[in-house]
Amino acid sequence: WIAVPLVLMMVALTGCQAVGGVDIGKAMAQSTTVKSVESKQSLKINIEPATELATAKDLEMIELINSISLDISDAKVKDASTASIEGAVGFQGKKLPFHLSMNEKEMVIDMEGAQKPLYISLDSLEGQDDLLMIDTEALEKQ
Repeated sequence: WIAVPLVLMMVALTGCQAVGGVDIGKAMAQSTTVKSVESKQSLKINIEPATELATAKDLEMIELINSISLDISDAKVKDASTASIEGAVGFQGKKLPFHLSMNEKEMVIDMEGAQKPLYISLDSLEGQDDLLMIDTEALEKQ
């Protein structure tokens, strides 16, 4: 709800000339640029089938899917390529805590109870932006 007034104010101030050496339009644009973010959130899947059309096996599968949840207790994002996330993946009432950290070269996922963390090299994805589902350029512009 706060975005609409900010956008309208930015449009109005875009035409303003610099006053006393201060470019108001540029200052407003810079104030909305996100440098880093801290957050927490939860995600839960909820599928509601048409019970008259679903078989018992379908309903069982939907119940399994509906039990999936993702709870992020602490997420810190420095920029589009640097982040640290702590949380838990839930399935059928059980929680599996994890810690994910990444930089421009690698991603490390450490699941509680695992013998070793999972290391994923991001160097192999360099130049293959079409494989990434996140528009990092748009995130950097925000």
